[in-house]
Amino acid sequence: MKKPPRQRFMEYVMPEPNSGCWLWTRCTTRDGYGQFHFKEKMVKAHRYSWLIHNGEIPVGLLVCHKCDTPGCVNPDHLFLGTPAENNHDKIRKGRGRGPKSEDVNTTKLNREKVESIKRLYANYGLSQRDIAFLFSVTQANIKQILLGRYWRSVDWEKK
Repeated sequence: MKKPPRQRFMEYVMPEPNSGCWLWTRCTTRDGYGQFHFKEKMVKAHRYSWLIHNGEIPVGLLVCHKCDTPGCVNPDHLFLGTPAENNHDKIRKGRGRGPKSEDVNTTKLNREKVESIKRLYANYGLSQRDIAFLFSVTQANIKQILLGRYWRSVDWEKK
């Protein structure tokens, strides 16, 4: 007999006594967010936790972490917020960059890395996919940089 989703979900949760986090023990995204199979699709585990403990998530709101632990599904560590509130929370906690930042998509890159990305693509013919792998970002992020949609003020010299 198949277990109800809530019971199955809770079997993949491991309480961490020091932080109070409930850590997700199953599959995760690259960023460490848990994933849970529900109604024939994958959902983020912290969103499902919010759903079963607090109810529906209003359209346009995110489920954010007070604890800044992507793999945490403890409903006491979660709160609802708009994308702007989530970004403000990240900046306030020192994990994001301010509104004047050119890198709106990731904090993994800096000016020097973006210059290198542009050089690798233009001068050495590396694929966007290979460059993304080297810098631990997505191919889509590399594409946006090369199209000038992200980090547009970063100049580099073609050699």
